[in-house]
Amino acid sequence: MPRKRHPIQRYSQTDLQVARNHVAEAKRRIAGQRALMIKLAADGHKLDEAKRLLDVMLKLLTQMEKHRAEIEADLAGRGAIEAPGAEGQKRGSRRSGRVPGRG
Repeated sequence: MPRKRHPIQRYSQTDLQVARNHVAEAKRRIAGQRALMIKLAADGHKLDEAKRLLDVMLKLLTQMEKHRAEIEADLAGRGAIEAPGAEGQKRGSRRSGRVPGRG
């Protein structure tokens, strides 16, 4: 959980861009992990460790998204951006941790 900032400390546009970059990179890595899992499954490998890693990656992404939203809300509250989610990203998630086609 992100630590609470002191009321005098404020997030900056730089903080928001860093948070957005972290979310985007995490999504790229998750996509790579999923692709690797499909290949491993096709080659007959067990996926236990790969599934555990994907689960951790998804949990971390959720935390990154919450932190990004916290920054967006702070900036929006000060009129520094339009509104939380102003970058046009959809809220909610279709992440399940399942390997596509594997039930």
